[in-house]
Amino acid sequence: METFASILRLFLRFFLIFQKTYQHKITKTYIMIFIQIFICLFGFLESNFLSSLYILDISHLLDLGLVNIFSQSVGCLFVLWTVSFVLQKFAI
Repeated sequence: METFASILRLFLRFFLIFQKTYQHKITKTYIMIFIQIFICLFGFLESNFLSSLYILDISHLLDLGLVNIFSQSVGCLFVLWTVSFVLQKFAI
């Protein structure tokens, strides 16, 4: 849990630095990007924390845990891919 708190603090510091630096350019799109990255980060950390609780439990649920981690990773990549297209659209 301490790792999650430190990563959360780091993320919030990065967001505040970004906000102060680009205060005149912050739009709803950038805020949504930060929220989506945070959701992906939280999902990944949560799945790692929950899977660490079941290290000694050998069952078919471990396979489901791996599928869950993989699907969250693919979902995160899809969100980042979509965001990159949105940013390219604004850059044109």
